[in-house]
Amino acid sequence: MTHFPAKIELLRAMIVGVMERYTARLRHALAATPLRSHTQVEELVAWLLRDTVTQETSGLFRELWVMAKHDTVVAREVIRFYEGLMDAFVELITPLYPG
Repeated sequence: MTHFPAKIELLRAMIVGVMERYTARLRHALAATPLRSHTQVEELVAWLLRDTVTQETSGLFRELWVMAKHDTVVAREVIRFYEGLMDAFVELITPLYPG
């Protein structure tokens, strides 16, 4: 069992874990269906947009954005998440949009 000397350390560890799980889930969803058509890209973007407005996702990210304004560890994890998301998306669409 891990000991956390302060509540903020526990909170940070929880946030890192949540972001890692969400990133893994998203990468798995992105990798599950290789994009072979522009329609599939449109469907992926539509799915991402639908996911962002679910109560679970929107609630989580609203809280994370607020916390990121006040904690550098949380801010770093949020930035790392978005950078990873963009990298995965670029990797998927590059074969369809090489330019």
